[in-house]
Amino acid sequence: MRIAICDDEKESVLITYKFTAEFFENKKIKYEIRQFTTAEQLLAEKDKFDLYLLDIEMENINGIQVGEILRNRGDMTPIVYITNYVSYWRRAYLVHAFDFLQKPIDGDCICRVLNDFLDLMYKDEALRLIMKIDGKETIIEPKDIIYIIVKDKGCIEICCNHCTYKVKNVVLNSILDQLDNNKFFMCHRSCIVNTDYVERIENDYDIIMKNGDFCPLAQKKRKEFLEFIFNSYNGELRR
Repeated sequence: MRIAICDDEKESVLITYKFTAEFFENKKIKYEIRQFTTAEQLLAEKDKFDLYLLDIEMENINGIQVGEILRNRGDMTPIVYITNYVSYWRRAYLVHAFDFLQKPIDGDCICRVLNDFLDLMYKDEALRLIMKIDGKETIIEPKDIIYIIVKDKGCIEICCNHCTYKVKNVVLNSILDQLDNNKFFMCHRSCIVNTDYVERIENDYDIIMKNGDFCPLAQKKRKEFLEFIFNSYNGELRR
């Protein structure tokens, strides 16, 4: 579990860190907590997180603006806002805040929010793809996956809405087994497509995705693929 805490008051960061660390230690869940004292530091971070704990009242860029920037980047990671003022809460809902903590923070309140967060994570765990990328376990939302394709020997690319992940030493079939078989289809021995992103078929055996990329369609898979699409979308595929 990877958590980012961002607050321009160092004492608040330390208190939030203390209660959060104690919570995950008591749950015997492996965790990593990163601490940031400015919004700029957090927004410059390239690592992915499972949860953001954000102060709202920060200089230059406040917590609401941070949330807006993250959402515009396509980052839908749950955000818990920390604030002294309830007047911010209504605006925070515009970035789909997961919950709120009111300062001064106490252990019981943060445990309640983190328990709710874990319930969400465990509920959605079966719907998430967890891959080891560059030595780190990374959660990939299946709804963001456009297609998955074998590139070089021993390397698979997972093309998503906002980035492409490269995964090594993984068998394509093992990824397919973790995905919704009502959405994902192995159209070729080297490729899996998310049918939500299929635009059309060209030249009988080229699948054009909505991002403009094309994926191969094996001859022996063509009939099955068309039936799969038609069953899903009532025959509305443009050919």
